[in-house]
Amino acid sequence: MNINMHEYHEAIKNWLQGHEQISSWFKLIDRYPEESTKLTTPFLLYSVGDWDKDSEQPAGGQKAWNLSLTFHIGINNLEEDNPENTGADLQILLRDLAMAACAYLDESRFGLKCSVGDVVVSSCEYDALSPELDEYLVYVISANQRFLTNKIDPCLSSELYNPHGIAMAGFAPRIGSGHKDDYEQLYPEYEGS
Repeated sequence: MNINMHEYHEAIKNWLQGHEQISSWFKLIDRYPEESTKLTTPFLLYSVGDWDKDSEQPAGGQKAWNLSLTFHIGINNLEEDNPENTGADLQILLRDLAMAACAYLDESRFGLKCSVGDVVVSSCEYDALSPELDEYLVYVISANQRFLTNKIDPCLSSELYNPHGIAMAGFAPRIGSGHKDDYEQLYPEYEGS
């Protein structure tokens, strides 16, 4: 299975919104907004910041990448929007939400089976660096996830066929049992002495 970034972001959103516990804590679960907007709180916003090539590459034409994921957990810091929690209580509420999100995110796969590894949460800290979120109290969770992509266009992939110990290869789209005559022998037959 191979997915693109759009499908990956949708898988994260669907998993978060479909998770009964997480969806009960947050009124807004979505991708990090591209422009400033009024946000419903408490919120959980996610994004893929960047990625680097994994040091261990799989065989078979795939490439492995380490995606840097960011999850912003926020609440409105205006006391009139949080009459039951004020001051230090708001900070504790925010920390509770952030810690709980860390626990559920770590080792998750967002419902994806083959193309990704487990999420590895690396840190969670107060976020004072996002000016577009200044009206909110925000914690940011940093995490990584291994992500596989195809290196080879599917039309260039090949399939091996090994009848009677003779290595043969077929090339898409002419592969499979209906195309055995289209396969080419890879090595000449060995003639013993």
